Amino acid sequence: VASQIAIALERDQLAEQRRFALVDAETERMRSSLLSSVSHDLRTPLAVIAGTTSTLLEMGDSADQATRDALLSEVYNEANRLTRLVENLLSMTRLESGVVVDKQWFPLEDVVGSTLSRLRKEIGTRIISKHLPAGLPLVSLDGVMIEQVLFNLLDNALQYSPAGSPVDISARSNGEIVIEVADRGPGLAEAEEKQVFEKLYRGTAAKRGGRGAGLGLAIARAIIEAHGGRIWAQNRDGGGAVFAFSLPLNPPAPSIDEVEEEELEESLEPEAPPQAPPPSTAAPGPGVSHSSTPGVVHSSVSDASRPAAGLQDEERTS
Repeated sequence: VASQIAIALERDQLAEQRRFALVDAETERMRSSLLSSVSHDLRTPLAVIAGTTSTLLEMGDSADQATRDALLSEVYNEANRLTRLVENLLSMTRLESGVVVDKQWFPLEDVVGSTLSRLRKEIGTRIISKHLPAGLPLVSLDGVMIEQVLFNLLDNALQYSPAGSPVDISARSNGEIVIEVADRGPGLAEAEEKQVFEKLYRGTAAKRGGRGAGLGLAIARAIIEAHGGRIWAQNRDGGGAVFAFSLPLNPPAPSIDEVEEEELEESLEPEAPPQAPPPSTAAPGPGVSHSSTPGVVHSSVSDASRPAAGLQDEERTS
């Protein structure tokens, strides 16, 4: 009996070792895939920045202002692209390590407005139509994370749709909040509706020359799932694609007045009296005084009512 137990334990140990070996092999495969996927996207903007700045240095004072502005604009755009790629890599690392979702009550229009402000340069002269019904409830969400989701979806729509075509943002409330970003690009190939959210997956449009490492939509899915929501993609009637996600409305959302009243009560709470400093054994010298300056906390709220260049507000009442 003892020998049989020993054999069974040995088999379990070997099976566990095989499982660990498979996990290690998969981890190494994913690491190699990630490096190979992002290496080109990292090298390209760096090469452009290096080449452009080298040209500026060689031209020196002989370059006219228009030429200098064009070259510096190219450097700026490539630096922004590199920044977004690094931010996506860091976001994926944080999400996989189990980041904590800091939920607070937000008006959805504030989050949309803040995202559009971040994308102002990418939008340029493009038309972004908002369809946000009046009376949408407050949503419990992590403002920074959901803004990143909208940023990735909108950036994706702008990148893979014709320059003259509009991009639509809409929302509706029906037991949950559903937000949609729709474009008039080439749409999704067959069976890509789920694959596009896989890490490192680059869709058909991206393989035809689009930029990206295949991380933006994977990050969006991880954030939405951490909020207890769903995210999906589908082809749009008349051409294009729709990327949508939902956020739960539980617990029931308070009214804006209730949230403002709660914030006011918190601001009016008396502060704890400062503790007296310990008695000093030595008297202060002449001209020396003791003072304490309380810390100041600055907070800002995005002005969603201020439209960005190229934006169209199409408000519909629910």
